[in-house]
Amino acid sequence: MAVSMHYVKIVGGGIVFAVLAVAVIVLSIEVARLNNELNNGSSREPWQTNFRIPDQLEAHNYDIFMHPNIEANRFSGRMALTLNVVGSSLTYLPLHQKGLNISNPSIVSLDARGRQSKAIAITRTLDVPDNEFYVIVPQEALQPGSYKVSVNFEGSLSQPELVGIYTSTYEASGASGVETKKIVSSKFEPTYARRAFPCLDEPDKKAHFTISLVKPKDATWKALSNMDENKVEDGPGDNEKTVFFSSSVKMSTYLACFIVSEFDFETENVVNLDTSTFPVSVYGRSDLKSKLIFARDAAKAITEYYIDYFQIGYPLPKLDLIGIPDFVSGAMENWGLITFRETNLLVDEATDAVSNIQQVGSVVAHEIAHMWFGNLVTMKWWDDLWLNEGFASFMEYKSLDFYKKDEDWKLLEQFLVMDLQPVMALDAQLSSHPIIQQVSHPDQINALFDTITYSKGCSVIRMLEGILGEDVFQKGVTKYLNRFIYDNAVTTDLWQSMTEAALEAQQSVDVTRVMNTWTLQMGLPVVEIKYNETTGIATLMQKRFFGSPGAEKKSLEVPKSSPYGYRWDVPLSYIEGSIAGVKTEWFKMEPFTIQIQFDAAKTTWFKFNYKQIGFYRVNYDEKMWGKLIEALKASEIAEDTDRSSLIDDVFSLADGSYVTYKQALDLSEYLENETGYISWSTSASKFLKLLPFMRSRPAYPTFMAFVEKLVKNQYDALKWTEGADDPHITKRLRSTILNLACSCGYQTCLDETTTPFNDWIADETKVPSINVRALVYNFGMEREGNPNGNWDKVWDRYVAAADPQEKLRLLISLTYVKDVTTLRKYLFYAEDDSLVRSQDYFTVLQTMSDNPLGSSLVWDYVRDNWDKLVERFTLNSRSLGRMIPRITQNFDTQDRLDEMKAFFAKYPNAGAGASAREQALERVESNIQWVSLYYGEIESWLNTWATPPAPK
Repeated sequence: MAVSMHYVKIVGGGIVFAVLAVAVIVLSIEVARLNNELNNGSSREPWQTNFRIPDQLEAHNYDIFMHPNIEANRFSGRMALTLNVVGSSLTYLPLHQKGLNISNPSIVSLDARGRQSKAIAITRTLDVPDNEFYVIVPQEALQPGSYKVSVNFEGSLSQPELVGIYTSTYEASGASGVETKKIVSSKFEPTYARRAFPCLDEPDKKAHFTISLVKPKDATWKALSNMDENKVEDGPGDNEKTVFFSSSVKMSTYLACFIVSEFDFETENVVNLDTSTFPVSVYGRSDLKSKLIFARDAAKAITEYYIDYFQIGYPLPKLDLIGIPDFVSGAMENWGLITFRETNLLVDEATDAVSNIQQVGSVVAHEIAHMWFGNLVTMKWWDDLWLNEGFASFMEYKSLDFYKKDEDWKLLEQFLVMDLQPVMALDAQLSSHPIIQQVSHPDQINALFDTITYSKGCSVIRMLEGILGEDVFQKGVTKYLNRFIYDNAVTTDLWQSMTEAALEAQQSVDVTRVMNTWTLQMGLPVVEIKYNETTGIATLMQKRFFGSPGAEKKSLEVPKSSPYGYRWDVPLSYIEGSIAGVKTEWFKMEPFTIQIQFDAAKTTWFKFNYKQIGFYRVNYDEKMWGKLIEALKASEIAEDTDRSSLIDDVFSLADGSYVTYKQALDLSEYLENETGYISWSTSASKFLKLLPFMRSRPAYPTFMAFVEKLVKNQYDALKWTEGADDPHITKRLRSTILNLACSCGYQTCLDETTTPFNDWIADETKVPSINVRALVYNFGMEREGNPNGNWDKVWDRYVAAADPQEKLRLLISLTYVKDVTTLRKYLFYAEDDSLVRSQDYFTVLQTMSDNPLGSSLVWDYVRDNWDKLVERFTLNSRSLGRMIPRITQNFDTQDRLDEMKAFFAKYPNAGAGASAREQALERVESNIQWVSLYYGEIESWLNTWATPPAPK
């Protein structure tokens, strides 16, 4: 700081001294301030202030040698990265790394032909843990041009979080009986490639990968990576071989993959766009080889579907799918080598439950969609993650529905209950967020992998297809992929391609304008309709929908801004009771209301949001709700999806105080004669949501009797034994009906689980029928688990089970026991990852919390052991973050809410679970309000329902 001396007038020595003294003090303060800024960040080095890789750096090619030492549980390797510095010079070279020991760094410049030109002297290297950088500082700035940076690295294969490169163990038959074997695997999305090798670990830093991978010499061992095997050489150790893979196409670091295993495989050839063929192979434990066939056949058919749909050939020479015994996610779309949790890949159509088969088919379809949408074209930054996940989630339904069209799995209808309706409930909370949101820290990036990204993302894409039509939508997708092939894109790039496709089809739809209202603001609208029966005019108004009664007021107290003021461009569609066909209309952000003319003489009822294609709710006036209820009772509403959407809307509207619970319960009475799976799946979710709040309250027996009356016809029609020719959707309906009936205490249902459960306990070979087996295990354990050591017998069977699907069924059933001491023992057992794999640990906690005896137990356990949980899984774990709203979802008292707030105050750092905590608090606050506002109303309705009318 410069002191301006013209303010010092020499009047006398004392004054001069005083003024100079003040100046020295001021100067000292300023120097201290500057030093403080230097130490606290304002003058820090660029690698400390910038968490992103500099724009000047462009990756070109990675040459990676990876040497896993399975015996020592360590890995080492070498990485040489060819890169370009563009635009302006760079004074430092940052490489992402976490948990690696790095040595022997070097930088050489390359000439125009890619040959080494000169070595660049290195001044220093340093770790920057906050930004997960290893920084190389050259003696001179790197001028625009080409360079090769090389480093050696090493790290641990013991990764409890199951990310980076790590070992997994499993039991398999061997020469001396059952043996414990190991597999080396990797999981890099979103920011974990840096835990395996130093790299530019951002999605837009695409490069070619040339990988070599060491494996044991024995022929049973296989090394796999993204590309096909090029050559194999002996070494580096006496009992090792090195497998060299072909150079890859340009791809992001998070898509690289390394696998070393003794797995077996099944292969089939896929026909590519140019009629050439390439192999698709499914790998798994040799003992489970029969469970590879379905995934192999599905992968072949679905890959060929995508090749035809996108009209872009699959660009790699092979496609492998592999089931990993320990895997933190459901699956991961590594290009050419997709990794799966075993339960999401390994099934046998002849012996496994249809729910498991459908799950595997869906996950396989989702991950293969990524080969184009995500891998071929990749989001530029993680704020557009939904481009990857939303689109793949949408395409999984289309491709699997096509594959199973002859068996009519009704996948496109199931979309409502699997994705759309659950995420609409979540998005109606104040703690929701826009599909597109800014992120920086790895914890924030990890938190993006949530229901909004996946389920709302695919829901608005489905709505866009409904707006444009299937053909125009498909052409827009192909246009987008061709335009950005092997490159990165942002959301507006997709909208632009869609708009162009619409214009070519002579549709004047500004896709960017429409879709921005759905992706750049959180929440969803409710369209409120008032109908004048005399004039036939329906007046429509849209406003933001809130899922709980106090939410609207609270939104004004703590507002979250919206670029569109919580108004949407809503694509309306509707049907009329007496008139055939579907009509459409736009309800744009402006004006505030619109009117639609109906024929007053002919209109008996109308229903908006045909097949619930749109991401919005509809509320009718009381008279029209009454007409729709009568239409349901008269079986006039043909589509199962339309009946489902009415159920979903009316119960959700009741939760938000838009209608009374009387209207919701009046409507639900028609279910006595409902036979559709989608409608029953929606209804079951609504009643099971009510169940915890009715339990222990006076109206509980009447509520159970009401549900029993609704479900009885379908229960009697379906029973526990399936017919030889029952279609897939009937099997799914049976499970839904039985689960609802038993959960709501239907005595006949519960009694019919006891005999098969006890028969199985007495004789392990007498397993229940596969499609109801989980229900027999669960409700049998609930009724018969405690006496005679039955729980311990089931535990022993769980430990011994080799089949991943059966193991998961048993794992869940053990949480149903009605004994606190046994549940506490289970929590102790679950801590041992040799008994309960880390990937399944949260399943135990979450399902146990649904048990009325386990709810408090799990909550106390989590609070008491939070430090241990964080140490084991880290705050970066989205599984740990998601656990909190799951285990607290049924809390409905102020005491519980206060406990949650105290817990969050004690542990303020939530990591990847920050938004999940907000959701948890809002959910419990809503539950407390729900009991206060609605329980009495429901009790009154149930008492009236249960009281026979007085005789006339």
